[in-house]
Formats: sequence, C-alpha cells, structure tokens
Amino acid sequence: MRAGLLILVSSLLLPQGVASAAAVPAAGCGFSARHLMVDPGTSFALDFNFRNPGSGSGSDVTFTATMKDNDFFGAEHTFLTRTVAFGTGTNVASHLVAPTTVTGTDDVKIEITSSGTGASVIASCEVTLTVDRDTDADGLADSWETTGIDADGDHTPDLTLPGANPKHKDIYLEIDHMTDHVLRSAARQDVIDAFAAAPVQNPDGSTGLTMHIEEDEEITHRDDVTTWSGFDAIKPGTFGTPAQRASAAVLNAKRKAYHYVILGHRRDSGNSSGRAEIHGNDVFVTLGDPAWGLNDSGTHRIGTRTEQAGTLMHELGHNLGLDHGGDKDVNCKPNYISIMSYTFQMRQIPQADGTRKLDYSRQKLNTLNEAELKEKDGVGDAGTNFTFWSADGGAGGLSSERANGGLDWNESNALDDAPVKHIDINNLGFNGCRATPDETLEGYDDWANLDLNFRDDGDFADGTHGPTPVELDGETAKVIEQRTDEALAPKAEAGGPYTSPENAEVAFQGSATGLGALSYAWDFGDGLQGTGATAKHVYGDDGTFTATLTVTDPSGRTGKDTATVTVGNVAPVVTIDGPLVARRGVSTEFRGRAIDPGSDDLTLTWTWGDGATTVTESLVAPPAHDPDPSPQVKPRDLTDVRSHTWDKPCLYGTRIGIADDDGGTGQAALGVVVTGTSAVRHPVAYWSLRYHVDGPLCSLRGAAALSKVFDEAVDITTRQKAAVVLTPKSKDARVQLDAQLLAAWLNLADGSPRLDQLVDTNADGLPDTAFRKAMATAEAVRLDPGATSLALFAQVKVVNSINIER
Repeated sequence: MRAGLLILVSSLLLPQGVASAAAVPAAGCGFSARHLMVDPGTSFALDFNFRNPGSGSGSDVTFTATMKDNDFFGAEHTFLTRTVAFGTGTNVASHLVAPTTVTGTDDVKIEITSSGTGASVIASCEVTLTVDRDTDADGLADSWETTGIDADGDHTPDLTLPGANPKHKDIYLEIDHMTDHVLRSAARQDVIDAFAAAPVQNPDGSTGLTMHIEEDEEITHRDDVTTWSGFDAIKPGTFGTPAQRASAAVLNAKRKAYHYVILGHRRDSGNSSGRAEIHGNDVFVTLGDPAWGLNDSGTHRIGTRTEQAGTLMHELGHNLGLDHGGDKDVNCKPNYISIMSYTFQMRQIPQADGTRKLDYSRQKLNTLNEAELKEKDGVGDAGTNFTFWSADGGAGGLSSERANGGLDWNESNALDDAPVKHIDINNLGFNGCRATPDETLEGYDDWANLDLNFRDDGDFADGTHGPTPVELDGETAKVIEQRTDEALAPKAEAGGPYTSPENAEVAFQGSATGLGALSYAWDFGDGLQGTGATAKHVYGDDGTFTATLTVTDPSGRTGKDTATVTVGNVAPVVTIDGPLVARRGVSTEFRGRAIDPGSDDLTLTWTWGDGATTVTESLVAPPAHDPDPSPQVKPRDLTDVRSHTWDKPCLYGTRIGIADDDGGTGQAALGVVVTGTSAVRHPVAYWSLRYHVDGPLCSLRGAAALSKVFDEAVDITTRQKAAVVLTPKSKDARVQLDAQLLAAWLNLADGSPRLDQLVDTNADGLPDTAFRKAMATAEAVRLDPGATSLALFAQVKVVNSINIER
C-alpha cells in the first residue's frame, strides 16, 4: 500500500491561515485507498480537512459532509458537520465501521458542501468498499472464493474463481503473449511450484500459495512497445477472454482478482527484461532482444526457461509490493537472497547441491553496515543458499560462498576477527549495482511481507501507473551470468605444506566448497596423478614438488589450489657378509647388500685394507643415469658379490661404502684375518722366543680380532706384552691358559690350523671338534670368574694338545 491518503477534491485546498484571492471556503476528504476490503464490523479511516480562508473580519462557515446512498450505510444522509471560524481551518480524523449484517461490494461516496458556497459540491471522495471476510488473507473475499465475484451489485456472481479456496491463499494471473512469445510450459510450472513451496501458513494448516495461471490470447507481434502508454493501448482489447470482454460486469469482476501479464518483444526501444507496477496489477515481460534465449526452434528470442521463470516471478514480485532490495530499491545486497535481486533474477539462487532455486527471500538476514563489517557473522542464512559480493567494485570478479557461515567481505582469503571497514559489498560493477559506499544494508523477508491485495493502491485503476524501478537489461544480465558463474567455481584447498621421506606415503588432505557433487583430481608434480578429496601418494625420490588439486563441479566449473611437498632423501644402508679369516694368496668372496628406499643411482666402493679398491655403479634405469628427481618409484635392493686376494697375512679392515645420487651415504666394515700358509703348529715356547725378538704384530692383531680374551681381558697390543703372556712365570691356571690360547691364535694366524678345521680335544689322536668351537669353549672357561683350577687346567691340556698336534 502506498503511503498517504487517496483524496479526491473538487476545490482548492489551502493551508490554514492562507487565503485565496476570492477567499472561497475549501474542503477535502479521503479514504485510505480507492478500493478497500474489510471484515464485517471492522473500522476504517475517513479523513477531512476544512478551510475558511480570509483575513480581517468575516463570517463563520459550516461544512456538511453527506454520504450518498449505498448498500452498507443506507440512504443518503449527513455524515458530519463542522463550523470553522473565518480565517482558520481544521482537520478531522473520522472513521466508519463496516456493517456486520451486509456483505458485498458497493461504492461509498462522500460529498462536501458549505454554508459559504451554497448547494454546490466543493469536494468529494469515494471508495469501492468490499465488506467480507478474507480468512486466508490473500486479498480475495471469502464469498469471492466460494460463490464468485458480484461486480455490479445485483447479488449475482459475475465471475467465479476456478480452484479458489477461502482457507488457502490463491493468486490469479491472466497471461497474453505476442506472437512467438509463448510462455514455456516448464517456466510456467517453475513459477507455480515456487509459490506452492512458499513458507506461508494457511488457515487449512498447509503452507504455500496456489498460483492460477490462465494463458489466454495471442496478441499481434509488436517489435517495440512504449510503457506505459503502449501497454495501456493493448490491455482494453486483450484483458479477459473475448466472452468476458462482452460483459462489463464480468470484466470488472476479473479486474478485482487477476494480475494481467503481457509477454512481449521489447519495450521503450531498449533490451530491458520487463516492467511492472509496484503493488499493482500490470506486468510486462519483454525478452525479445538478442541478449535473451531463443525459442526451441531457434527462430525467435523469447528467453530461456530460467529467464522466463525468473523474470515473470520478479515482475510479479513488484505487483506484490517487493522492490529490488525487498522494501527498498537497493540492489545486489548479499543479505537479500531473492529473485528480486539482479544477481538472482536470471540464473536463480544457487544451492549447495548444485541446483538452482526460484524463490523470494525466506528470512530477514543480518543487517550489514558497510562501514564496519563482521566477517565471522556472515549474513546468517538458515538454508543452503549461496550469495555474492565484491570488495573492489567487481574489478577482480565476484566472491561467492554459502550464506550460512562466515563471509570473507574483504576477500583476504581469511575470516578476520576484527571488523573490516568501508567495503561497498553490493557494488558489483554493473548497472543497478554500482558504488554506494558505507550503506547500511537491511535484510528482508519477502514471503512474510507480500501484499496480495492490489486493489487498495492507486495503480489498480487501468491507465494509472506510479513510478517503477529500472529493470535488468540484456547486456547486464550477460555480465551477471558470466561473473556469478566464475564466482561459483569450486574453491579448492589442497592443504599442506606436506613433508615426507622418499618412498613413504604422503596423505593429501584436500577439501573444497562448491555446488553439487564435486570431483577431485590431483597432479602430484612428479608426473603422476590421483583422485579423491583425500589421496595417498609415494614419491620415489627426494625433491620439492608442487601438488595441484583441481576440483570440478557438475557444471564443469573448476577451481585449483597448490601445495608444496618437500620429500627428504633417505641415506642408503649397506651390509657386508664374508669370512672372518682368509688365506694369503687365496681369492676370497664377499657379498655386499645395499638398500635405498629412494629411486637413486647407487655407487658401491669396496676398500680391502691393502690399498686396493673396487667401484661398482648400479643405475635405476640403465644405461642412462636417472634424472633428479626420479620420475619412478623404484626402491633399490641390490647385492654386489666381489672377491679379493691378499698378498700378506694380517688383519685387514674390509669396507663397503654406498652413495646415492642425492648425497646420502652409508658403509659397513668387516675385519678379515688373513693367515699365512704354514702347515706347522708351534708350542708356547716357540712363540715366546719369537715375541721376545721380532714376532709379527699382524699376527697379534689377528689374534685380538678373533679372540674374546685378547685384548678384552689380556692386553697384547705390543710384542713385549705378548712376550709376557707367552712366558708365564706363575703356575696359576689362568696364566697358563692365557699362554696356550695366545699360542693357538698365533698358530692360526701362521696358517695352521684353519678356523673350521677339526682338532683333537680328547687326546685320542682323532680330530673331533672344529678349532673355532674348541677355542670358544676354552675362552668361556677362562672368562668365567667362578671356574675352578681343575676346569682351567683341563682347558690348558686341550689347547696345548692342539698347539703341538702334528
């Protein structure tokens, strides 16, 4: 309902105290609307003003307001009188009470005369009054919805409303279309379904509004129509069916209940999508410009399904009292998620599941003060809607996010704790949504505020049109489509950064926001790919990689994000296996095993302790060296078998070193005792004499390497110390056993016996036990602090027999 009163007067109304040139009494009266529908017993306003202008001396004037004959208040009678002193005026706020015993529709007219002007009517006001209940508050009287509309007051219905229900809200549309501009059946159903799904309660306990669309006649095609004059020229010959137009009463009845829609080609030589009265009954949809979609045969522009449905519901929304911002013409507000906003008119409201929703706003969202925006508060939407905004006037595109959480108003890729200031979030950089800095943007609940009764507005009368807002044009619609489509692309989050050793599983944790079922594709940066929001991947070699996550929605829009993956090199591990004892001049085999989890070329270096080395290279993919980082996942596990011959007896530190192509190294060592080739064994006395002179140090080193007694318990690191051991001056059993043990190890170093050669340990003249085992037994007794002299001397005897065995 428009603000103010509808006041019909027939004389000049002057402010109190201001006289006209002729000082003629003046008056005015007015009802709150040209057509009122009230429940029986309900009061409604009737306001008057009376003026008796002039200066100096003059006479009082008595004004008389007469109500003319009508069905509700009876025969013509005086409604009120007022006497106004000369040079003054007065306003009178009165009211009428609708009768409780009479229902129907009739005109109620007030005429005003004055004692100063005689019987001439100086002012009048009139209302078409319907007294009836409107149980479901849809602007249609219960009697209209049950028996029909009596437009001429003869108590006989002139028009019945098909499918009307006094306990369930109904809306009626008549749609006529110019040639080729037929309403698509799918678009028609979309609008019907949108109103049926409305969150509006009905007295019958249901929700929703029933939309009744009557598609009537085809109108001669006009390339361009001027609004509103051209529209008004068409309507008298097309509104109603031909049969209805033959009866003034039927046509007047239909005007009371039906919105009238023309689907045309173009208006006002432009490419606007349409025009409609705000809180009225006339709608013009114009989707014939090249910017709009083609018909199914591709021959004429009529708008796509979504363009038709969105525009029809948008323009009808104006008829129902809605503006581009709900109750205000403030467009593109992110806290106003409605088909009334340019951002949603043609493409509708994006949903989290990837669908689009044709809808008016369902709740009043958070108020947004652009001078100080709180990002974590967002707009407070309770549904699955997405919304749009910009922090830079659309220069960098639009932002979009689901409206039920925090929103990054300043587009910093983070939700700030502190308010962000002076961001013109509904300046999206296109017509209708330009710069309006530091506005306070109010949310609005459309469905809760629809005004379904258009008859109480001045625009109800044919040919009368109040100001209407600028509507969306084709070029702007295409810009909006492109920018919102780009903004709705999935927002991928690759996670990370990630770290891992080579050849170990990296668990990628990706995520995304977007519309519908999203698909995830990974490029791990090493030539390999994966799928899924979470993915696992093994890098075969060390290096720094850039993993790229690409997220795709059902419409084919994509979003990407990258994460850095740092893969560390793992040093190779090597082991050596071979005999502890070798013979001079005899080739001895050794086995080296190298393990590297990375896909690395390896270099193995054998160092034999006598100055000789052997180098082996093992490639991942011979014959070429592997690139760095390796494109393959080939962990290395190789065995290298090598033989070596020593020329001199001694203890040699044999080593194998390993190096990968990334600088990782490892090594393993084995002490090898190289013995002489003598076949003769010598007693303790022989070795005592030798080491008092020039006994070989290499033999001592060999003995120390093989024995657990030397050097751990007994020091033989020099010839002198060895000579002391070999020349026992005590009959102590341990001292005697030490001399025998050292002599036995020196015999082995000299060449006899060999480590695994059988020797006689029970004095029967027959070899029965391997030398290695016999020595281990003797040394165990030697190192046992609880061993008795008898046990120790028994081992002295055994080892002595080995030393003198021939």
